Amino acid sequence: LGWEIQNEAIADFKTYALIQAKAKDYIKETQIKLILKPIAEHLLQTFGTRDKLKDRLLKILSSLQGKLAIETGYAGGNTINLLRYLKCDLSNQDFSYLTIWQADLEGVILRNCNFSSSDLSKSTFTENFSHIYSLAISHDGKLIASSDTHGEICLWRASDGQPLLAWAAHTGTIRSIEFSCDGKTLISGGDDCLIKQWDVATGQCCQTLQAHQNVIWSLAVSPDGQTFASSSADCTIKLWNLNTGQVLRTLSERPSWPISLRFSPNGQILAGSVAVVGNINFWEVATGEVVRTLPAYPNTVWSSISFSPDGRMLISGGMDCSLAWWDLESGQCLRKFKAHQDWIWWVACSPNQPIIASCSADRTVKIWDINTGQLLRTLWGHEYGVRVVLFSGNCQTLISSDEGQTLKVWDLHTGQCLKTRRGYSSGVWAIAFSPDGRTLVSSGEDQTLKLWDVPTGCCLRRLRGHQVWVRAVAFSPDAQTVASAGVDGFVKLWRVSTGECVRTFQGHTSFVWSVAYSPTEPNLASCSVDQSVRIWNLKTGQCQFVLEQTSPAIAVTYSPDGQCLASYGIDQGIRLWDVHTGKCLKILQSHSDWVWSLMFDGIWSLAFSPEGQTIASSAENCSIRIWDVATGQCLKQLQGHTSPVVSVAYSRDSKKLVSAAMEPTLRIWDARTGQCLRLLVGHTKWVYCVAFTVLPGKSTPVLASSSEDRTIRFWDIDTGECLKVLRSERPYEGMKITNALGLTKAQRARLKALGAIDDQDATGYNPTQRIAEPFKS
Repeated sequence: LGWEIQNEAIADFKTYALIQAKAKDYIKETQIKLILKPIAEHLLQTFGTRDKLKDRLLKILSSLQGKLAIETGYAGGNTINLLRYLKCDLSNQDFSYLTIWQADLEGVILRNCNFSSSDLSKSTFTENFSHIYSLAISHDGKLIASSDTHGEICLWRASDGQPLLAWAAHTGTIRSIEFSCDGKTLISGGDDCLIKQWDVATGQCCQTLQAHQNVIWSLAVSPDGQTFASSSADCTIKLWNLNTGQVLRTLSERPSWPISLRFSPNGQILAGSVAVVGNINFWEVATGEVVRTLPAYPNTVWSSISFSPDGRMLISGGMDCSLAWWDLESGQCLRKFKAHQDWIWWVACSPNQPIIASCSADRTVKIWDINTGQLLRTLWGHEYGVRVVLFSGNCQTLISSDEGQTLKVWDLHTGQCLKTRRGYSSGVWAIAFSPDGRTLVSSGEDQTLKLWDVPTGCCLRRLRGHQVWVRAVAFSPDAQTVASAGVDGFVKLWRVSTGECVRTFQGHTSFVWSVAYSPTEPNLASCSVDQSVRIWNLKTGQCQFVLEQTSPAIAVTYSPDGQCLASYGIDQGIRLWDVHTGKCLKILQSHSDWVWSLMFDGIWSLAFSPEGQTIASSAENCSIRIWDVATGQCLKQLQGHTSPVVSVAYSRDSKKLVSAAMEPTLRIWDARTGQCLRLLVGHTKWVYCVAFTVLPGKSTPVLASSSEDRTIRFWDIDTGECLKVLRSERPYEGMKITNALGLTKAQRARLKALGAIDDQDATGYNPTQRIAEPFKS
């Protein structure tokens, strides 16, 4: 084969596929190791440099263009697989009129490539799903459903992980999905406070239920299929008639709510793990009464639960890295031990075997004997923390998804990974500007930070180092560094000029929600769900103060003069701290009834007015409060949003206030009168962050907003005009697939969602036809 490539005399190279792109993962990995890798290494030795080899391989592809499949066989796919293995940049290449069989293109950037009129049969591509928040499997075990942070639902074939159908379902994150017992209906609950029922066959919405006043966190279907339960951040649980959509009963759980609901196997008991409080509560379905409370994970933000198939035990896993077995008759803890090296996100009991599965932020999935607690197997292979795990209906396979937009299907008996599906995500959760407004830093759920050149709109650099979502970013006053806060519990400092991570601050024991630079001192403040605010010395990396909160801290900001630090807690208390002594000077407390709120996805916000006399705070009751710093009094409450407010920012003259909520629109307010002056419309998903800046060469401040719709928009707040849009290039941006063969309608739609261009509708060409593969594999 090396001789054929060297001499451009293609024979065996076109007859045999070097790898099978759609083979089980362990088979494909073996093919790469034993076939593709030795050939690539031999060719590198022959040609001397990667660039020379790349040129030869591209020359071969060029010679194959326009020829019949019988003439070229697997040569096109083999060549592209070699280029991928060599980590060659494939963007801007002309791959049109080629036969490209068995090309493994998952995770490959193919921007502005031309695949027009090429045959892509049995080739694989990146999928369009974002971070998978929930998984469900139909009762017959044939279908898997996934939901993500982009508000989309995808149906997969359970046997091989093949995507079958996908659709936009909610305007925000979908935190829970469940199949009906007959497998014909799928139920979803989202951040838009809606519960929807879907026809599995078509993806059409059958019914929309609106009774909760806040984010839907968990759903559970009763074993008889007649009832389902929902829990919400409005601190209620509702029992519904699945067929009619009627609310049968409402249970209150203030000041918190269950983040994980499960029916007992006999359907008589509903169990829920309660956020932050850490209890596991058991309700009698018939009466709605709490019949038992287990103090499983006191003061822990997150825990997951699952009933044993016989209903005699409950298994729980939490952020203390432990698994616990509970006897439901006595309420006693039968065993509890450290099972993982990091937070446990999910536990699941097999429906017909005496085993359980747990997954963790330590990137592993573990299988345990449910009777003895013995570890049976550890599944390695995820690159990021594993968020959800699920048994297939026949318990032959296991499905898991991680923080890196990756879904895996495992063989339970061998521990081998059968199939990996890679998604893509670029929702923009946080933004911050350099002092001169020329550079913007953004972050999101793809574990990276991006540095943008504002005048050109170009992404200058990607900063990688966090293992999970990056929740907040800040630019240093001297524009030399940026700071980031991660859900992995770390605060990182990055050099803008090189993208190098120059320091990692460790000390928080849970999600870090916000970071802020001091405007006057070489200090950085961070706050965390671990109920603390920390002030770090940027020169030494040491923690100068640990400021204790009485609830998870979710926002932190310095006063303009740098003498005061404000922190915001889930209890809606704003604490003002002396930065020199660490003493709490004052607490601005709302007298309204508060709830333990959106720990994991709400981005609450604090903003000092530029002159430092007032503070604006966002709230989950859809309002904004403006406080007098000197007196601690609430001066006014701004109302108008219809969903929780997540970000606020003052204009530079303090006259206007901008707010963003869990909705696509922005509101401009008169900060003195509280009047809503204007709505800004343009985003298609809910907005995460707002910030003011002055564009280079301009004198008038403009507003910037970031959204789950993957864009950053710049606005003239006086006219409401959108001045500029920054958008991360998707992996297939500008990739042409017009008249390409071998793609199903669903595949074509997913490629277009990731940036591909398809003009086949205008040509009347039939892209579904394909040529059978006559060659050996």
